Amino acid sequence: MAKLVSRVIKRDGSIESFDLPRLSDSLRAAVGEDPALDGLAEQLASSIHLSLGQELEAVECAEIARCAANALQATGQARAASDYVAFRLGLEAAVERLRVHTRNGEERRARHWDRRRLALSLARDRSLDLASARKISGMIERRLVMADLRHVTGRLVASLSDNECRSLGLRSDPLDEERVGIDRRQLRAWLGGECMPSGSGAPLLGPEGEDLRPRLGEELLARFASEEVLSAPQAQAVAAGQFYLPGIGDWIRPARIRLRPVADEGEEAFWDRVAEAREQTPEVQVFWPAGHAHARHSQEAPAWLRQAGTRLRLATAQAQLALQWAAADHWVRMPARAFADASEALQRDLAASGRVQVVWQPPRRLPAARDQTREVLDGVAVLNLASAANRAEAWQEGNFLSILGEVTELSCRALQGLAMRGRSLEHPRVSLLPAGLDRALAALYPGGASSDRRRRLLHSVRSLLERYAGNAGLRLEHAAPPHPGPAGAHLAAIDGLAADQAYLCGWLDSATGGVPARSLFDAAPWLQFPAAAALADASWNERLPRSSDLAES
Repeated sequence: MAKLVSRVIKRDGSIESFDLPRLSDSLRAAVGEDPALDGLAEQLASSIHLSLGQELEAVECAEIARCAANALQATGQARAASDYVAFRLGLEAAVERLRVHTRNGEERRARHWDRRRLALSLARDRSLDLASARKISGMIERRLVMADLRHVTGRLVASLSDNECRSLGLRSDPLDEERVGIDRRQLRAWLGGECMPSGSGAPLLGPEGEDLRPRLGEELLARFASEEVLSAPQAQAVAAGQFYLPGIGDWIRPARIRLRPVADEGEEAFWDRVAEAREQTPEVQVFWPAGHAHARHSQEAPAWLRQAGTRLRLATAQAQLALQWAAADHWVRMPARAFADASEALQRDLAASGRVQVVWQPPRRLPAARDQTREVLDGVAVLNLASAANRAEAWQEGNFLSILGEVTELSCRALQGLAMRGRSLEHPRVSLLPAGLDRALAALYPGGASSDRRRRLLHSVRSLLERYAGNAGLRLEHAAPPHPGPAGAHLAAIDGLAADQAYLCGWLDSATGGVPARSLFDAAPWLQFPAAAALADASWNERLPRSSDLAES
């Protein structure tokens, strides 16, 4: 059987499949609704398809139109043939005189309508396949021509594009896209020093003369991410306080970078590396291991490395260095093993400083191939456990975990989307922090819960976070999470609580500041508590790893 023409070369140079029903529709429109001519359009379309030849793989639209006019003429439909030709010539003339005015254009400099250019723009900006983009651009052209428009604005074309995408179920612009900008009233107030932008939307008073450019940049990035990167359910969950993204205003950079000295690396070289990392992330964490020598340079470096817009967090396994940093008014983290191995006098001094925190995590073997001299965390989300518990009925652990699972999935997909859009990362490393764990436990167990029940619930929550992170293609990191910022206060405010009732962020189930309960040591992946509490109650000591092949921090 001979092969018929299967492709059509359009006026804009694109190539599409031969659409026999579409040709039939155009012929039916030319012939009219006369019942005596019922079925003529389909017969003519098939005849035209056969007459186009059997050697060609593609034929131009103009050739199809010529054959259609001849076929109508041959069947005695002279009036229809004339109308068919006139309609096509009129369509081409209407397209030729159509002009597009952009925001900065003038009428005499307006561009000619270019359907191909619109298709390429749709494919690029809305991540559409080229065939769908060409189809939409053709539909828009037909609407403009049939409305007998000669001058259109770029804004009208964009609105029509959005309308067609929505009607076809394709990606479209947010309905409130203009909100990405900052209105003049807000900008005037911020630049006038009256207040500064804040993620909660409420005005935040600030010191006179502060450089607001970083804050304005973060506000714009946060608005863009909420309206352009996050899906509607994700943005709604954030607005409802189900989870919080501390890095939403700076999502194009990693959430934190953790550095430790390389073997045989000098002090100055290491701290230069820390200074360089400050430009790459809003939080730099430094860990100085026990076996690495240090001198005065390392003692004084944190003071001159402080800068606005970057948080520097210090950790060390050397008790003496930790004390020197604390004496210089720096907060310091110490691995639980390092604190336990320090002398009693050093432990007392570290606890008395009020600036040393002991960190603990379950024993784990160090990955053989992982570079621990520079650990990058790409994103962080804070999950509102208190809200999830309040939405569940009392004593219904399964309902609570189901609600928390939905929230966790939304937050993980949001982190994945931000990482892909901002840095093209397929498997980013992220941290998921619980908030309001103590409130959640109180809501789920009004009469109190046994240690076994609390331990079981914590294991379930931890497993849930790891499962949904893995499903989203994320690599979940529990150790050394970045500072959550105002997450606890922000989520509590959305839940209607007073400013002094901010949620705890992390795996602690009490705000007392004491040593965590045994159930937390059995189930939590990461704990941090004051050195003073560790000194007063040494029961945590039995939970420490003993083998040399386990992680130091």
